[in-house]
Amino acid sequence: MKKAQPHPVVAAVAEDRHPRSVPAGGPGQARGCPCPGPSNPSGRVGDLITIRPALESLAARGRRLLRLRFVDNLSQEQIGRQLGVSQMQISRMLNAILRKLRHSIQERQVA
Repeated sequence: MKKAQPHPVVAAVAEDRHPRSVPAGGPGQARGCPCPGPSNPSGRVGDLITIRPALESLAARGRRLLRLRFVDNLSQEQIGRQLGVSQMQISRMLNAILRKLRHSIQERQVA
């Protein structure tokens, strides 16, 4: 039976790397991150249950940015053109959003 791949946003959160470098084949486990990943498999449903509260805590712009990048699979440059900002600004925004998601997930799992 084929193992379910994690949701693209879950994969990016678990990576703890630059969002552009998330491989299409799946994530690696982040250093010290209790986020879902290959060494902490919980299935896609569990991944989404874990990340949903963290996603809901984001502003609408952050959720839109994640959707454009990881669901619509647009490049940072394409997103920047759509939003009227540079690719570098998109990169910084994505890194900040993913950092916030990781922190939120870690806080919930410690509590």
